[in-house]
Amino acid sequence: MKNLLELTRAVKILGLNHLLKVRKIKKITGDIVGGFFLTRVMSTLLNANFFNEFSKNMVVDIHLFSKDNSLDEKTLGLLCDYLSSLKILKEKKPGYCLTAKGKFISEMGSGLFDIVYSFEGILHNLEPILKNEKTISRDSARLYFEAKGTGDAAKLLVFPIIIDTIKKNNFKRIFDIGCGSAAFLIELCKNIPEASGYGIDLSAEAILHGQKQIIKNYLGDKIELFAGNILTHLELFAEKINNADIVTASFVLHELFLKGKEQIIDFLAKFRNKFKNKYLLVCENIEQTPNELRKNPGLYSELQLVHRLIDEQQMSRKDWREVFQKSGFEEIIEQHLAFAKISIYILH
Repeated sequence: MKNLLELTRAVKILGLNHLLKVRKIKKITGDIVGGFFLTRVMSTLLNANFFNEFSKNMVVDIHLFSKDNSLDEKTLGLLCDYLSSLKILKEKKPGYCLTAKGKFISEMGSGLFDIVYSFEGILHNLEPILKNEKTISRDSARLYFEAKGTGDAAKLLVFPIIIDTIKKNNFKRIFDIGCGSAAFLIELCKNIPEASGYGIDLSAEAILHGQKQIIKNYLGDKIELFAGNILTHLELFAEKINNADIVTASFVLHELFLKGKEQIIDFLAKFRNKFKNKYLLVCENIEQTPNELRKNPGLYSELQLVHRLIDEQQMSRKDWREVFQKSGFEEIIEQHLAFAKISIYILH
């Protein structure tokens, strides 16, 4: 009754239209600001391996967890209280447990938080970058999080589709360019027992994480990883590539845009000339026009923004086809996932 009286008084003073505007702006800005806070808190706790603890214990004692991991208990408690208010965690003595919502986010969305974290340095410095006080630079240590996050996110949709394609074509030996932490190769070998793979990635940290995951999944005799640059060391891996049935490159070719589209064409032309009968599977995000993003932005607006900021530009389907044709590929088969803004190409 008291709340109703206070609301009535506010309507008389401010007017109903003004209160409705306040409600609307609160909802809009609440979603924006809330998303920023939640993303930062989730990234912090994921990187502190807090959510991994729930795989061992249904209830995590924050006093013991803080002590075992040299964390500040007060800060951890405040972060858990915040996630509890959002119904991601639930207080349960002597600590916290995951709600159904929390389980879903930690299992399905952790890769997205890693991707955001990989670009955090750039986003944090947007103002000085805009004012020409700083130049854009990628923290090499964060490349690991982009590789890991991309792999974890792709496991939800893209990798199962690629694995189905590989299975239908009866490919058994895979060479994966830009393998990250080997998420694709691990999923492949788990789903196709007779398959084996070799992967290369620029991030030594991602390779180290991948090697641990390979051991954890008992695939040490099936997958071999190497940290290196395929652009400058193509000859070193000639034997491995020749032994493979197909070479895969998921969400990696666009990174060569730092020196322009011609660099991709040059690399693909060298690859095709050296390995004439080898199949190449390429999976890439497809560039969206401003009008397309207005109709259905999803998380793609953000993804396209950060990649453009660091000159890793996506291309349209027409542009990708042109690149493949100029590289000398005669057979170009495209599977376009319009709902995901992704295309999968098999080149030969």
